[in-house]
Amino acid sequence: MITATTKIGTKVNVSLCDDVAPNKGGYYCEVYLDGIDDNPIDNFVISADDLVYRYCRVEDAIYEYINGITEY
Repeated sequence: MITATTKIGTKVNVSLCDDVAPNKGGYYCEVYLDGIDDNPIDNFVISADDLVYRYCRVEDAIYEYINGITEY
């Protein structure tokens, strides 16, 4: 799990697993409130193309996505 903070300051944990076709090489991510691991409050994918052309590390993609969240 990776811990990150949303734009409004909420700490969240992000779990990730390898995604499958058609996004093989990318990741499927689920977002949990920090300290509560029961039910995800959000999910997103990191495309394989973004990992090749936009980000050096998967963590950078997660931090950018989470930092843009203003709903929680």
